[in-house]
Amino acid sequence: MSPHSLRERFSEPLLSGSARRVSPMNARSSPAVRTVLAAIALAVLVLAPGLSLASGPDGRVRGYVTDYSSGSPIQGASVRVETTDFPWRFEATTDAAGYYEIAVPPHRYSVQATSPAHYLGAAAAAVGSGMTVWANVSLVPAAARSARLQGYVTDAVTSAPVATGRVLAELGFSYRNSTALNASGYYAMDLVPGSYDVQTNETVGYDTYDYYPVTVSAGNALWYNFTLNPIGGIAYINGTVFDAVSSAPIAGARIAARVGTFYLPSATSDGTGAYSLQSPTGNVEVSGDAPGHAPITTTTYVWGPGTSYLDLYLPPLSSRVHGYVLNGVTGRGLAGIP
Repeated sequence: MSPHSLRERFSEPLLSGSARRVSPMNARSSPAVRTVLAAIALAVLVLAPGLSLASGPDGRVRGYVTDYSSGSPIQGASVRVETTDFPWRFEATTDAAGYYEIAVPPHRYSVQATSPAHYLGAAAAAVGSGMTVWANVSLVPAAARSARLQGYVTDAVTSAPVATGRVLAELGFSYRNSTALNASGYYAMDLVPGSYDVQTNETVGYDTYDYYPVTVSAGNALWYNFTLNPIGGIAYINGTVFDAVSSAPIAGARIAARVGTFYLPSATSDGTGAYSLQSPTGNVEVSGDAPGHAPITTTTYVWGPGTSYLDLYLPPLSSRVHGYVLNGVTGRGLAGIP
């Protein structure tokens, strides 16, 4: 199989069994089909604006990440699915076939894929309740990674190495690379020459070092060390998720939070609707989401160390779409149409 045929193979999901694609000409030739399509289009027009508010069973985003030049699958690419108006970020890594799949709440998302040897690629996905959306991403090979960024990450108080976490480097919106810290707090990554914003990430127990600009040039290695302030004690956000109308507690709600660009581990409410999030101090954006309810987002200030309390009230969904599916020739209703 040639590289280009591989890219074509991965461009969309294959139809299995007896399923086949209906051509536009076939669709136009039948009034009944035209009527059904019109009804579906009307339903989509009514429902589409609600994607940003509706919350039901999770949908899925899946796809393939491939090399733009060769069409070959990219194994180990990082895929990030996120939205700007809620602190939701979901991540996955592609397998040997370049395939990824992520479960997400119903919403509109940006899908970004990155690989150290490629420029960043992006796609959009509007995911409805229980819906599976394909978002394939093709990545353009990056220029030679002839510059190196390296250094140590240490505790600002004790000078001990910070051995847990990552260092992330972003070249605008075109290229991104990251690497894990080793037991000595050392990191190193080869980069495309340019001016980067660098930050630490997932450094548990420490404040995040945010977006410091550095410039790396071809053939050179730049040393850049980070010193991180330890978080002065552990802070928590505790609360209960309620139905905004009935005040009944909601079990199984998803609670997500972020501080600036740093995403906290999400939590799920228990049988009594209670949840608990570990959090750094300061302003924290918190959102709640549950099937049958509209998601909400709010900001709270977390004092630490200690516990802050935040109850969330989710509005229940009540909108419905009604209509008839008619035979385009006779005008009679069609029974059994799902």
